[in-house]
Parts: sequence; C-alpha cells; structure tokens
Amino acid sequence: MIAPKNNTATTTAKPKTAANAPASTPSQNKLISLMNHPEIQQRLKALLSDKKMLDGFVGVITGVLRTNPKLAECTEASFLSAMIKSATLKLIPNDPILQQCWLIPRKSKNTGKLECTWEAGWKGLIELGYRSDEVDSIAFAEIYERDYFDVDWGINHVSHKLPTTGGRFNRGEVEAFWAQWVGKDGARGKPVIMTYDQMNAHAEQYVESLDSDYSPWNTAFNEMALKTVIKRAMKTAPMSNDDLRQGLDESPPQDNPRYAPPAQVTASPSQGFADPMFPTEQQSSATTVDAEYENIPEQKAPSAEPEPTPAEPKPDPEQERLAMVSEVEKRIQLAKDSGMDQAVLVSKLGMAPSMVKKASMDDLIRMAKAIKV
Repeated sequence: MIAPKNNTATTTAKPKTAANAPASTPSQNKLISLMNHPEIQQRLKALLSDKKMLDGFVGVITGVLRTNPKLAECTEASFLSAMIKSATLKLIPNDPILQQCWLIPRKSKNTGKLECTWEAGWKGLIELGYRSDEVDSIAFAEIYERDYFDVDWGINHVSHKLPTTGGRFNRGEVEAFWAQWVGKDGARGKPVIMTYDQMNAHAEQYVESLDSDYSPWNTAFNEMALKTVIKRAMKTAPMSNDDLRQGLDESPPQDNPRYAPPAQVTASPSQGFADPMFPTEQQSSATTVDAEYENIPEQKAPSAEPEPTPAEPKPDPEQERLAMVSEVEKRIQLAKDSGMDQAVLVSKLGMAPSMVKKASMDDLIRMAKAIKV
C-alpha cells in the first residue's frame, strides 16, 4: 500500500513513550546487558569521545530496545554490529527528529532468523556528505505539477522555481522528486530525478514491509522518496570521506569485520542476565555477565596453600576522632590542674576549650602536641 499521490503532508506514527512502554522482556534485558558489557562500553567510548554524545547514544539505544520488542528478538551479533556501525559513523539511531540512521528488525532470507539491519536516514546521508572535503552542497526537493523545473544535461544545471501564475504557492500535486550534489570546485553531479510512479514501482520492488500499516513508505512517503533520490545522487559524489562510503554500504554490518563485536560478548551465556537499570531479585543473584564471559567458576578450586588471613577491618575515622577528643580534653584538664592560665591555654589550643569537641582530626593532633603535660 502506497500513500495517495495528493497526500503532500507527511504524517508519522505516534511514538511510544516510557510511560506506556510494556514491561521489559528477557530478550530486552539480555541485549541491554550485552550493550553494557565492559568491552562494548570501551569500544563505544573510543568511538564517541564526546561524553554528551556517548550518554545520548546509549540512552537512545536503551530506549529503542525497551519500546521495540521485535528489535530485541534480533540476533546478538546483528544488533551489536548495527549499534557499533552507528557509533563509528557518529550517527544517532532511531531518533524521529534527527533521522540520521535506523536499526530495523528484518527476517533474514538465508537463516530465517530476525536480524537487526542498519539503514541510513536521509538526514544522515546529508550529514555524511557534508563531511567530505569535496562536497559543497546537496540540493533535493519534491517537484509539484505547476513548478518550473528545467535541466541542462550538458552542464548538469538544475533550475527549479515556484509557479508564476495561478497563485505563487498553488503548486498542485507532487509529480516527481530530485536530488543533486555540487562540489566545492563547482563540479555538479548528475541530478537524479524520479517520477511519482517510478517511486511507487521502486517501493513495490524493494520494500518488503510495504503491506504493513507501520511502514514509513505508508506513513511518510515523501520523506522516503527524497531519501531514495538523495542516496542515488550521493553514490556518484566524491568518496574522499570514508564515512560516506560506509553510510552508502547496504551490506549487513555483521559481515564487516570493522563493526564486529568481540567474540566473547556475543557468546550465549548459560545464566540469566541482570538488567543494570531494573534488576529482579532472581537476576541480581545470578552469575554476573562478566563472570559468564570470562568462564569464572562459581566455586573456588581446591588449593594446597592455606587461605590468607583476612585483613582486619579499618577503624572508623569518627571513632578515632572521638578518641582523640577525649585525649585532648584530658590534657586540658591536667593543664588546668597544674595552674596553666586560661589565656595561655587558649593560645596553645588555637581555640576555646569548649570548641574541642567539633575540631577536626588534624587540629586535635596539633593541640595534643601543643599541650605537653
């Protein structure tokens, strides 16, 4: 099902929020635990050196997992690889405002399992394009039936203007979509132009979820169409920036060693996973994730060496201070009994005797040394 041609307004499905999100499933908790594995966290910190971006990235991924049960059912390797690719390209996934890239659960034709696929958003493609040292601008737009649109194919020059008759903004219905990049040296890429009917045919041929009411091709047809022409146009752009090449790469991230997570992270542990945010009593008492991956036995192996004597607990600092207060007060009383003048006593203490109970440990030590009786 394709959005009607005269539906020029873009609509989006109402996003789920934390308030109405369902309770976490074991699959969701498992992937969240894997995402918080020390090696994955170290990898993400190396890729996202900016702490604000790192915190936002982890928060978005956690939120997406909690509100999208299908994504949580994907294979561990595909999910972690897609997440690492997003971090490598410094694109925030599944953000309805940024629309930089998307983590989408799809059933693999080869294995029949649900896998997490990575797909660049149209804003993400533009972001990657502008990172290039050779791309100056990226133009794209819908072409309405009353627009003035002309192309000089000899120099790849596009002229797209609003209608001059019948009302400047009375443009009619959308007829086509176009995109083109322009280099900093003035070179122009070949403009990509696809009619509305061609875009319908493209969606019917390549979009597997087209029959779903939640498919973006049904809820945001124009945006998906613009993304298609932008992607086709950027494939001819200068590839001096590696990020743009990787963003246009449509192969599964788990097939690229660059995004492969550590092997021990995707191993299938035999114990339950503890949700770092909402652990249950059973999960809290289960073997830790680190222990599972490092194959740490639950019980210590017998050893011929005797068990080391446990270290004595350190004394409470406050108890030590109170003991020193008692010692200083004892010395003050002895000084008074020996006939020491009050002014001399205050001079040695550095404060009135009544303030000794509130003195710090360092001051008490100093006073004890000052009053030698």
